[in-house]
Amino acid sequence: MSITSPRRFTRLHTGLLAGLVAVSGLAFSINAQARDAGPMPPHGDRARWEKSAAFKAIDTDGDGKLSEAEIRAFAAARTAEIDTNKDGIISPEEIQAFHDRQREKMRQARLVRMDENKDGVISAEEYQRHLADGMLRHNGKRDGQPRKPSPE
Repeated sequence: MSITSPRRFTRLHTGLLAGLVAVSGLAFSINAQARDAGPMPPHGDRARWEKSAAFKAIDTDGDGKLSEAEIRAFAAARTAEIDTNKDGIISPEEIQAFHDRQREKMRQARLVRMDENKDGVISAEEYQRHLADGMLRHNGKRDGQPRKPSPE
């Protein structure tokens, strides 16, 4: 079979698509799981990443390290979760449905976090605190003082 045959071309693209989906699903899942556990750690903060729920979910043997086998197992499980009709091909619709489910989980978790007094509604004060805390966290401070610009 030549590389230009339709069947070979489809298999090649299916394999590439599956690989991309596994990697994007891993990143999306880690983001969603870490959000469920609290704010995402800043880039490069390995200690916080290793304490996150996302890391612990992948680190199945609990040794504090992600082995190749753990990462591959997570990628395989995530791929199986996305391929809902189990045909071995991940369609754009399956990817979109997966991302929609993940976004809904993150939205629900965010609403639960904002409802500080757990009364089932988010007051204006709760929303304002959540918004301000998020902006301050993004700005690198919780004391309300702006972050000093980095020297260029």
